[in-house]
Amino acid sequence: MTVLVIHQGSDDLRLKPIDSKTYSFRIGSGQIIGRKCENLNDVAAMNRISAEIRDSYTSWVFRFNKEFLGAGLIWEQVSMFFFSDLSSKRTERFDTYNTLTILCLLREKLADERIEKIILHGVDNSFLRAVQSCFKGVPVKLIGKRSRHVNLLRRIVADLKFLFSVAVVIAINRTFRFQPVIKKQKANYFFSFFPQTFDANDADTRYGAKVQAEDQYLVALMADGMHQQIGPLKYLTCLRRAQKAGFSVVDLGMKISDAVEIVRIWLKLMRFLRDRKRASDIFLDIDISGYIYEEIVWSISRIIRLVVFARALERTIDHLSISKLTYIVFEFPLGRVISAVVGKKLPHTQREGFNHGEFSWRFLNYFLAQEEGSVGPSFLQHCPIPDSVLAEDNLAADIYRFNGYQNVHLMDRVNRNTYLDDVVVNLNVSQYLVVAGLHDGEDFFRVMLSTIKNRPDHRFLFRPHPRGDNRYLRKIEHPKNMVLDTALIQDSLSKVSRVFVTYSGIGYEAARLGLPVTVVHIPGRINWSKCIDVVPTDKNHRHHEEIKISFLSS
Repeated sequence: MTVLVIHQGSDDLRLKPIDSKTYSFRIGSGQIIGRKCENLNDVAAMNRISAEIRDSYTSWVFRFNKEFLGAGLIWEQVSMFFFSDLSSKRTERFDTYNTLTILCLLREKLADERIEKIILHGVDNSFLRAVQSCFKGVPVKLIGKRSRHVNLLRRIVADLKFLFSVAVVIAINRTFRFQPVIKKQKANYFFSFFPQTFDANDADTRYGAKVQAEDQYLVALMADGMHQQIGPLKYLTCLRRAQKAGFSVVDLGMKISDAVEIVRIWLKLMRFLRDRKRASDIFLDIDISGYIYEEIVWSISRIIRLVVFARALERTIDHLSISKLTYIVFEFPLGRVISAVVGKKLPHTQREGFNHGEFSWRFLNYFLAQEEGSVGPSFLQHCPIPDSVLAEDNLAADIYRFNGYQNVHLMDRVNRNTYLDDVVVNLNVSQYLVVAGLHDGEDFFRVMLSTIKNRPDHRFLFRPHPRGDNRYLRKIEHPKNMVLDTALIQDSLSKVSRVFVTYSGIGYEAARLGLPVTVVHIPGRINWSKCIDVVPTDKNHRHHEEIKISFLSS
């Protein structure tokens, strides 16, 4: 009997030894022990397949817009599909695309094998359903089932909390008699989340010197309750600070009618979810219905929040005279709302998208179907995008152009990377820096343990992501030659001779400085590292002749 074992998780899976041939595939840092297995994990093949099926998958997802339109899910002549996480293909939040890539890889590897039994460990029902459709007729045993990533009841509770938060914000605005700032003098505006990336001088560190003295800020405090979360007391404090700085605050445009509107839209979206409960969503003969269900559940929360934001934004910009609006997250649902609202209400205002973040040809968030994007109404059939885009580098610019963004230009200076000017590279020290990503901290930590322990003569600085779930650091014993690093990143880079990353942008930035970088692959995960795409051919760094990129697989 030929057996396929798929194990997901950070803990090891022990299997009884058998004489039959066993193939194994791991998702995460956990090992399969106790049985001789032929390992099917193949990082290069996963990254290749993820790029090969990307465009057809993007087009397949775009077809859901017809379902949204058929269900009447339209706001102000904009399809709500474009406000959804389903439309954005959030690969860092949902396992949909990673699972598709895994199963395409396994189908390719096992094309000449007759699998007679499949053992799944640590996966959820969505993965189980996808496997059963990929290996039809093969008995599947599921042990150690993982709970569903997105739970409908929890999302309903979260939506009720958001509704309450909207009511509290409106009450604060009225009680303290805050009024929108009226500015009729034409000016360039910069949108951002306050106080998320503002410094002590109330300047946004993303934009830096691009904001001139005569320019203005348009800010959101509550936004969609996902990009930034602040409580009532902090809201009041931040609102006072924002108004003192002369900022135009979107939240002051909220009205009690918005709360009523989101209840109406929420009910409509829930009917849509109910009506397609038995839908079969098949891509490349793989049933990913379970994953699509989760993405729609999450999207319901996103959409109702964005409708509140959109209505408040409409009222806020009525009091402003905007020549050009520059804004971040334009590739995501909230940014699409800005593109749509400003494009419809202020057709003569130039909308400029501001690239802030890492890019990869395998990171689907920024990808659109062919002819999906449009700078002008109607936004029923087309995704709202800005009139122009400022890209950080050539890779980002190429990806934007590939996806239909227009008037793409390179930034003169990437403000978030100015810290690199303060780094003094020293390759003669016995210290290494390990930089975790937002979503893979525990797996990365566990994968690195053997490397750290096998180099007792080196000191490892482990840098957890400041916004990640870092509880794993308390439950896993730390090697004696490892310490947690919370120093300024420029200080840390100045005292190490190598950097380990998975997909963190710091890896690419360190490589440009001339520091050796090791890109670590998490088993069973698509690697989004920019290093894979751009570093070998990038001439724009300090020591091109000394650039060193290596790869580590577990």
